[in-house]
Amino acid sequence: MKLSITQIEEVRSYIVRKGFVHLDVQMEILDHVVSSVEERIAEDPGLSLDEAIRLTHQSFGVMGFSVIESAVIKSLNKKYNRAFWKAFSKMFSFPYIFLMGVCCLLIFKLQQQFLGTSIFYIIYIVGIVLFGLWLYIFYFSSKKLGQYMSYRISGSYMSVIGSFLLLNNLLLSTEEEWLGLNEHILLSSIVIQLFIVYLVAGIKTAKSGIEDTKVLMLKYSLIND
Repeated sequence: MKLSITQIEEVRSYIVRKGFVHLDVQMEILDHVVSSVEERIAEDPGLSLDEAIRLTHQSFGVMGFSVIESAVIKSLNKKYNRAFWKAFSKMFSFPYIFLMGVCCLLIFKLQQQFLGTSIFYIIYIVGIVLFGLWLYIFYFSSKKLGQYMSYRISGSYMSVIGSFLLLNNLLLSTEEEWLGLNEHILLSSIVIQLFIVYLVAGIKTAKSGIEDTKVLMLKYSLIND
């Protein structure tokens, strides 16, 4: 027996009531549940849809549909971790490693020239503010994309960016006797360079997640149509 569109929507409503808000997770659960419900009703035609859904939910054990959600999250984490580290490690291969060295040297020279002056801190603060605005526009402003787990996981690498900024701020403001000025600036330059590498890898991963999510959005809109 095949469920009607109306019945499938009832199944989906049940999934939503169980607290699964991400659309790609909902669809993955829906696929499993609909198949199971159809089999149960085929075996027992007198079984109501509500009862078939309830029995299907029970068959997943104490964790219920969370088992499927966990599997989806695990799969997405594995996928985007692989994408992130591939992009990250690529920056240490030729010719990127050469460009990184040049960039690090330029950062070092700029800090030598302006560190401790108002110009340096103005550039530093303005840069952080502009980057924050860009990040919000690029990533966090889309509510539709935010309904998908793939979008959220692929962009989770962005959450570590604050740690890099905090570490570099500590390096710039800390005056340790065992660390000379040039070494101090060099260490800060390396951290900034690593931040840039991390940022590039994170953005590439987020873009990959956005593209995947848009494909899912199109797929599910066609299904709903």
